[in-house]
Amino acid sequence: MAAVARFFFFVLLIMPATAGDVRAQPNVVQQVTEWGLLGTWSSDCSRTPSDARYLVRDGKVLQYWWDDKDAASLVTAQVGSNGTLLFRAKYSADPKDYVDVSFEKQAGKIRFIFQREADGSYFVRQGKFVSDGVALPWFVRCR
Repeated sequence: MAAVARFFFFVLLIMPATAGDVRAQPNVVQQVTEWGLLGTWSSDCSRTPSDARYLVRDGKVLQYWWDDKDAASLVTAQVGSNGTLLFRAKYSADPKDYVDVSFEKQAGKIRFIFQREADGSYFVRQGKFVSDGVALPWFVRCR
């Protein structure tokens, strides 16, 4: 009986922290909407499927890439003083399964500034792929 009580105490102790990690902060939807990220974005809207979609579902901002199979939930979002959007996207309840992303916006187009993985490594840095130095394209809203 004591073991069961300790288990439920442990669950009640960690559940709020875990739930907070996977739910979006209340201002995430507002920040992302005001910045203008919601919608379908691509470097070439004639391609099907488009590169990225950001939408609000059940009070969360979801990010879909290409095939719509894997969605990430944006759990934090902040607009910087320079107008960039910085957010954290989580792909699962695993606290180590996230990426930090920053976008810049110019004349109705957006592009990655950086994408930092949970281990601290960069996939994109200063608007370029780290692996080969190729600049990422600007994305336009397709719909």
